[in-house]
Amino acid sequence: MLRPAKLRRSVQGLAFLIVLGLLFSGLQARRTLAQADRLVWAQVQGIPPEADLQNVFMSGNDRAWAVGKYGDGGIALYLTWSGSRWTVTSEQIF
Repeated sequence: MLRPAKLRRSVQGLAFLIVLGLLFSGLQARRTLAQADRLVWAQVQGIPPEADLQNVFMSGNDRAWAVGKYGDGGIALYLTWSGSRWTVTSEQIF
């Protein structure tokens, strides 16, 4: 039986591989822009303030994955662009 610390690392490793698989399954060779004016940043509603987002992967013109740290684990967010704002469509904490 795995010790709790090893079990947690194993689960985190598996979750990381699943997120990577999802990210690369949507990989596209074309270049995308997150918004028309690249110099303007906006707060996305629905992202927990405790989340320390570290990477964003654009899987299309209107779809993105954001991943980072959340407490002792991690967080993966799936975001969609509605034409005027980004919305958190799905959230997974691991």
